[in-house]
Amino acid sequence: MKSRAEILRAHYLGLLKKAAIWSGMVAMVGTLFVALPVNAAQITSRSATLSDSTPSSTTDNVKFSFTFGSSYTVRGILFQVCNSPLQTTACTVPTGATFASASSTLGTTGGTACASGWIFSSQSATDYKVTDSTGVAVTSSGTCTITVNGLHNPTTAHGTEFYLRITTFTDTGFSLPGVNGQDFGAMAVSTNDQVTVSANVQESLTFCVYDVSGTCAGGVTTSVPLGTGTDNVLSANAPSGGQSKMDAATNATTGYVISYLANNLTSSSDTITAAGAGGGTGTAFSAGTALFGINIASANTVTGTTSGGISGSGSGQAVNANYTNNDKVAFVPAAVTPLANSNSSPTLSNTYTVSYLAQAGSTTKPGSFTTTFTYVCTGTF
Repeated sequence: MKSRAEILRAHYLGLLKKAAIWSGMVAMVGTLFVALPVNAAQITSRSATLSDSTPSSTTDNVKFSFTFGSSYTVRGILFQVCNSPLQTTACTVPTGATFASASSTLGTTGGTACASGWIFSSQSATDYKVTDSTGVAVTSSGTCTITVNGLHNPTTAHGTEFYLRITTFTDTGFSLPGVNGQDFGAMAVSTNDQVTVSANVQESLTFCVYDVSGTCAGGVTTSVPLGTGTDNVLSANAPSGGQSKMDAATNATTGYVISYLANNLTSSSDTITAAGAGGGTGTAFSAGTALFGINIASANTVTGTTSGGISGSGSGQAVNANYTNNDKVAFVPAAVTPLANSNSSPTLSNTYTVSYLAQAGSTTKPGSFTTTFTYVCTGTF
């Protein structure tokens, strides 16, 4: 039988052994807690906008936007393309996807934390890293927008889901505060086919020479009598005039040109002298001298031609000043001659009022003088 001293000795030795065991367990647990990765917070308000979701696209520019999850100084941001959104799962690249061919020049940057200072660091199939060596102090309300240009999308069929991850670091070596970084967030994205919308716009050219009724109804040739009195007699002292109208509009790339073709104003025995090209400003009338020509001037003083010119919301204009000076005319007979154009552009409609002015000469032989004008509008598509 053991003595009381032996019993007490054995009891205290047992307590000491238990204390040593518990101390070891506490030390082990403490070691485990230190080794576990610690993340400050989850990145919030995060999104990844693809510029091109087509499978195999090599020009997909990804706009990352997010809000930091905690307060610290950020110096490195890691973007990843992965098959899983989980931080604890190793990042494996989706089939055909890669950041390795992305541009080392960043796209647009912005937000309260990323407006400037961020530069490309390195890249691989899964990773695209950017850094700011100075560091930016952020809080949980700090925002960041960075566009990475040139992600190669997965090559698998449309509708393939894959994931983009964001991890932030407090150093430019992407090691602090550990392999899992400071803040983390992931976004699901997907490839898809494009939708092509197609439509056609036909070439359009509207051209109308007004008929005798003053409309574009057509079917009745316009007659323009020159001269005065019921017999329309030309004077040798002053010109007489009349007018016709035409409209033009087009969607042609370089617009239209309106040309005229007419012979001299003649009778069976004589010809009224044509004004010719006009010398740059048109030809003026002189008493006793026969002259015939046209203009699209806005305010001739000759009766029957006092209003006119070019009206409407289009870009129509005379080809030159020979046809725009009041009471001066130009006329090139027997040749297709440009009169007006739309200033080399598509245009809305303009109305052109053409004035025809003639004067007999002191020795012009009597007779009935006529000519016929043909107007042609040519669009350049």
